Amino acid sequence: MELGRRLSESGRDVLSSVRREHNVVLVLAQLEISALDHFAVEDLTAALADLKKSEALLEQLSTQGQTPDKDTVLSLLTNLACCYQR
Repeated sequence: MELGRRLSESGRDVLSSVRREHNVVLVLAQLEISALDHFAVEDLTAALADLKKSEALLEQLSTQGQTPDKDTVLSLLTNLACCYQR
């Protein structure tokens, strides 16, 4: 009975982790869309602010031991470079 309870609790931990990761992915996607919208109207300050928020979020993930998606990191760095070039 105790083992079943521990497995159930660890299952909830995994489910909670997946939900958090899904929320992080959604937040990163929303920030990227917002940054690209700002970039399209030449509001580079606002675009850079959104990209910096994404960068901070990815940094937090990596310090917590989670490996950020490589495509997300690459997209962020590319968009940051575009902002700085303009």
